[in-house]
Amino acid sequence: EHFTFAAEEGDLLEAQIILGDIYRRRGGEGDKNQAIKYYQRAAEKNSAKAFHYLGVLHLKQKGTLEGSESVTAEYFKCAADLGYAEAQFIIGESFYYGTLFQKDLNQALNYLNP
Repeated sequence: EHFTFAAEEGDLLEAQIILGDIYRRRGGEGDKNQAIKYYQRAAEKNSAKAFHYLGVLHLKQKGTLEGSESVTAEYFKCAADLGYAEAQFIIGESFYYGTLFQKDLNQALNYLNP
């Protein structure tokens, strides 16, 4: 209840991240949508963790968020560029194997060895 107030009324980044984490872990469809809502608010404040988990949720729920793989890639890239290590690994691996991005070994190395 306090986190919801802080996230909604106080617009506090940490409360938005915590609520996003709580709803993401619950696992229900409505919970995932709530997680997306709070992560999107946190992403507006350039939260690397929020961008990362928006990418994760987008991969798991194609169609819940607008767009396709390019949206997923953009979320992960934003998180990686903000220094989020898990996202850097995912982006590096994606460049290496050519999954979310066109295969590019130089870019892969840039993200895998920041």
